[in-house]
Amino acid sequence: MPLDAKPSARGNVVISEEGVALVYRDPAAIAPRYIDEPHYLSHFATCPNADEHRQR
Repeated sequence: MPLDAKPSARGNVVISEEGVALVYRDPAAIAPRYIDEPHYLSHFATCPNADEHRQR
């Protein structure tokens, strides 16, 4: 999944020590061990050109 390059306070994706993307439905539910880690947003949610890339 492509992520925005910069962390976001609204982010719901955390990268674990093993390099695994942990996706949380609710950013408030992020596991305590990851609270101080950078949080990212899916680029699918923020891409200004998303409509150009959607397929039927």
